[in-house]
Amino acid sequence: MLPGYTLPERTRVFCTGLHWFTLLVAVVFIVMLFTENGAEMIIDQYWNALAPEVRDAVRYTEFKRGLVYGVGALAWLNGLLLFAGIWRVFRALANGAPFALPVVRAIRFLGLLILVHLAISLSITPLMNLAMTFDNENGQRVLAISTNTGHAQLLMLGGLFLVLGQVFTEAVRLSDENRQIV
Repeated sequence: MLPGYTLPERTRVFCTGLHWFTLLVAVVFIVMLFTENGAEMIIDQYWNALAPEVRDAVRYTEFKRGLVYGVGALAWLNGLLLFAGIWRVFRALANGAPFALPVVRAIRFLGLLILVHLAISLSITPLMNLAMTFDNENGQRVLAISTNTGHAQLLMLGGLFLVLGQVFTEAVRLSDENRQIV
């Protein structure tokens, strides 16, 4: 079997550096959740978006406080999905063989994680509003769904990576087939 194309050494070193940098940023992201009260910053944003009369009706129990903080932490940690996918792509590329199954699987995995990140992002607003107001009196409960152009961009980006991963999977299969024939 003939050897396939490998990335130049400087590109592999660059991918290795980005692989470790992505891991470092993810660790900093987790540390910030606890040291900078990341979940509380998110909770404050949703709290400030509530109407004053709805805020006055909210009474926190320990269960409700835990639920609200859980949703806030989920919103904060949702970004880790993207770091995980990017980390996996750089790790696979650092091995030097860009047209190999581990790389195309990592690209497809990144596309899937982007779509999961999008689904979680879309569900945070209704979850947070429900967590804050589920036991309020009638008329003081809130259920809101919000979206923005960033969500549309994530949908297209996730779809792009899934399709590219599938195209590259077929290219790898054909490349392997051609190498076996020669």
